[in-house]
Amino acid sequence: SSIDRLGDISVRSQTGQMIPVSDLVTVEARTEDKSIFRKNLRRVIYVTGDVAGEIESPVYAMLDMDEKIKQIQLPQGYAIEPMYKGEPFLEEQIAMKWDGEWQITYEVFRDLGAAFAVVLVIIYLLIIGWFQSFKVPLVMMVAIPLSLVGIIPGHWLHGAFFTATSMIGMIALAGIMVRNSILIIDFV
Repeated sequence: SSIDRLGDISVRSQTGQMIPVSDLVTVEARTEDKSIFRKNLRRVIYVTGDVAGEIESPVYAMLDMDEKIKQIQLPQGYAIEPMYKGEPFLEEQIAMKWDGEWQITYEVFRDLGAAFAVVLVIIYLLIIGWFQSFKVPLVMMVAIPLSLVGIIPGHWLHGAFFTATSMIGMIALAGIMVRNSILIIDFV
């Protein structure tokens, strides 16, 4: 077998002679105990997979897997609780935590959503300072939520998914719309 042949491999000694590895070590095959994986001091079992094909977003794979996991027959009193964010509260409960690309996607959308809210507040304050009015900025910024009337059907029409790039484009569009509103109000 290949394990027996390991001893036939020759290595150079300090004197420059070639000697077989079997003169230096004893090769034996044995079974090791399984590793117990832990994350944040809790026992875990890792199940990994990749999403490929027409729909590569992790959200669709997660929704499909959740439906299949609900069909698993467990003993009375047990259930698998899906965790989309955070950790299971009790170590004794059976939980399935989605991680990896989903976690990155969740954090990106959360952070971009917060950035969008902060940008809207900053734009509002800047326009208040420029026009010395609290009403004019509201009139200018009312177009921002109305842009969703074009964004959502546009994604649907092209069969595109709403991604982080889409979110960045939406933030940029909000800035462009406010700039155009300022130009219209300033020159009309």
